[in-house]
Amino acid sequence: MRVLLASLLVLACAASVTCARRTPNEGGVLRIAAASDLRFAADDLVQGFTATRPDLRVEVSFGSSGTIHAQIAAGAPYDLFLSADVAYAASLATAGRGHGDPVPYAVGRLALWVPIDATLAIESEGLRALSDPAARRIVYANPQHAPYGRAAVEALASVGLAQAVADRTVMAENVAQAAQFLTTGAADAGFIAVSLARTEPLRRAGRHIVVPASAHAPLMQAALVLSGGNVAGARAFVGFLVGASGRAILSRHGFEIP
Repeated sequence: MRVLLASLLVLACAASVTCARRTPNEGGVLRIAAASDLRFAADDLVQGFTATRPDLRVEVSFGSSGTIHAQIAAGAPYDLFLSADVAYAASLATAGRGHGDPVPYAVGRLALWVPIDATLAIESEGLRALSDPAARRIVYANPQHAPYGRAAVEALASVGLAQAVADRTVMAENVAQAAQFLTTGAADAGFIAVSLARTEPLRRAGRHIVVPASAHAPLMQAALVLSGGNVAGARAFVGFLVGASGRAILSRHGFEIP
């Protein structure tokens, strides 16, 4: 659990402009800015990619897609943006920050997670279990800049609970920080990415259900090769991401393939 919490704390840091600041790129380095839901999948993706491209050193920074979008728009020198929302990648491409168009690579899924000993009957009642007063604090990522936060708000609205639980909600910076709140007891229930809920530490610590896809807009994720950076390396990574090996890794971590 300590390893998990350390990873989540790193993600909370990565959501800020200060933590994400980088020096200009050097040859042989591929700098990726990735949505927080990729934190654990990214380890396997990078390992698989570098096995085919040992000439590249891959550095990945994580944060909410909206925060990363703002960093790149302000000039952060990343080579590749892996967004949890295709709209953020498309916005940068329209503004001339992309080298080509966004490439859809996955569809994220939203999970409702509770601690293992919680009395909330999420398996039988689904999202309506959150009407139970035992869910005193419900956490999700800030919908202003986190796609999973927007999906959580939409999911709550789909069962008529958005207003009913408004005074019990806790905002996290991104889905990784939401998971941190849950595993440290700062929240009694919360919405996180399936890709995080399925990791072994979170599976041991709690229970989760996958929120029906019909309860919110699709979490279409897209990659954008950024102009002015390591374009060749970024294109190679996107090729791996949408290829058979990359898709197998994403599927294993709970993502759907578009």
